Amino acid sequence: MINNIWLGTYKDGLFCINPNDVYNIKHILLKERKEYETNGIRCLALDKDGEIWASTHGGVGRYNSLDNSLEMLPDRYPELKKYRLANCMIVS
Repeated sequence: MINNIWLGTYKDGLFCINPNDVYNIKHILLKERKEYETNGIRCLALDKDGEIWASTHGGVGRYNSLDNSLEMLPDRYPELKKYRLANCMIVS
C-alpha cells in the first residue's frame, strides 16, 4: 500500500492506483453493513502505522485489506454512534 494513490468516491468505495503502473487500478467496494453506509467516502487519512482511515456517510473506520471492510469506530466506542460522519480527519 506504500506510495499508492487512494481515492474515495461518493458511492463507489475506494480506488487504489499504483503510480508505477497506472493501468493497474484496483477498485475496492467495501463490505456493506446494515447499520453503516461504507461506500460513500467523505475523506481519507493515513496514520503513523500506514493504516488507512475513511470517513463515510455511515461513520469513521479503519480499512481492513484482508476482507475489504471498514472496522468502524462506533463498534469499539458506542458513544460515537450518534456521529455519522466526519468531513475531515487528522490522525496523530
